[in-house]
Amino acid sequence: MRIKYSVIIPTYNREPLLAEALRSVQAALPDCSEVIVVNDGTEFERRTCDLIETLGAVAVKTKGGLGAGAARNIGADCARGQWLLFLDDDDLIAAGYWQAVARYIDAYFQSTDLAYGFCRANPQSDRRAMQRIAASQTVVHIRPQVGTCLRSKIAGLGLGFWV
Repeated sequence: MRIKYSVIIPTYNREPLLAEALRSVQAALPDCSEVIVVNDGTEFERRTCDLIETLGAVAVKTKGGLGAGAARNIGADCARGQWLLFLDDDDLIAAGYWQAVARYIDAYFQSTDLAYGFCRANPQSDRRAMQRIAASQTVVHIRPQVGTCLRSKIAGLGLGFWV
């Protein structure tokens, strides 16, 4: 199977949140995908390793403490997909979101095109509300990003960013 989409999740010592993020990814994953967890912290506990393995994800370990940006880059270097989908370990992605992104990409972009986008964030301080939103089937409207300068838009680089 040819990998077209690589989901990259950088993490640093937040295994319970990572487990939730991984489960939300499974409900949003498009076909022909891989999931890469980049561990920038201490070694994972056995139950986290088991979850990663059960979900068919791959774990990559950094030297530790490099930061989220470096962990994302390490994940991107390991990725086999043409399209990179990023999710922070404390975020959840809505069921079907990346499947909708994949349909959008397939419909509007050739293999040589460059494109990017962001998930519209629904910031929640209430974790239960965040879980309910992520678990629901969400209607996704994807709009092309305006302009060619990605650099000015990636300050936060979380929130279901894809490139």
